[in-house]
Amino acid sequence: MCPTPASEGFYVQLFGGPMLFRGPVQIPLTPLQGALIGLLFGGEGPTAGSQKIVAFIWPHESPARARARLSQVLYSLHQRTNRPGILSGDKHSVSISIEGTSDDLADYRDAIQNQRFETCSSLLEKGFCVQALESVGRQFSDWAEAREAELRQELRREAERFWRACEKDEAWEEACHAADALFRLAPTDESRLRQVMATRAKAGLPVQAREAFQDFVQDHEAAGRVVQKETRALYELIGSDSALMVREPGKAPRLPEPPLLGRRAERSRIRKKLRTPPRNDLRVVLISGEAGIGKTRLIKEALSSPVVDGQRVLRAGSAE
Repeated sequence: MCPTPASEGFYVQLFGGPMLFRGPVQIPLTPLQGALIGLLFGGEGPTAGSQKIVAFIWPHESPARARARLSQVLYSLHQRTNRPGILSGDKHSVSISIEGTSDDLADYRDAIQNQRFETCSSLLEKGFCVQALESVGRQFSDWAEAREAELRQELRREAERFWRACEKDEAWEEACHAADALFRLAPTDESRLRQVMATRAKAGLPVQAREAFQDFVQDHEAAGRVVQKETRALYELIGSDSALMVREPGKAPRLPEPPLLGRRAERSRIRKKLRTPPRNDLRVVLISGEAGIGKTRLIKEALSSPVVDGQRVLRAGSAE
């Protein structure tokens, strides 16, 4: 990921980097320059203490020698970016000096906030500051690996929370994105694979559910590992015609309706109203819209939730 050609600001790529761009043009970096940029943009704030930087990059140098080397890297980076420099520093700290500089860690945060979990997974799969790991030293590698572990844990926590919310609302099509991200974080974890398969099947995507299993088996058995019985049993269940049929007492089996798309927010609001029925009064929920827009389907989906179990539901229809 790099900025669009229209952008002339600095852009820092940490995942798969560190790399630095000005507009569409990549600025070559030495390993030490990349490590310094990684520490500043990949840390918790726009400023880092000089002693902390020295401890990560030059842990075996004397304090005076390490500070001199830090000054040299700052100067060379200043020259390479053709002024103004992207970083500035003194003997106490180093700071990001240009406002408006963007980076892919901010993109990662934005993607998590907006439930774009696939974007987060793709960034993590590139590795965090991987280009500087072997060239700089063990202390920097330990920091970068720990930082990546924190980001992975953050994605795992948010994706799991979102999946649980979707499960509660039976919003299986949205839940697929979270389940896929969780599996990509742990691609050898069969419990995550089963979560993907079950979620896709409930979203009305049995073919994709079986494909996830087939891809896993191909990689798993090539490594000499045996697929768990629970996983294979779920695959066979999803693949059977009977698993896809809806059976109601006294009626012939039928195929399920396709998943409801684009109505998660509306369905959740209705189910929230149904979750706490009034004790003495009536409650009216008005759903209006043009003919054929899907009002009846939305109501049907809302009433299919366990939140209405034990409640009496009266249905009526009318002609146009």
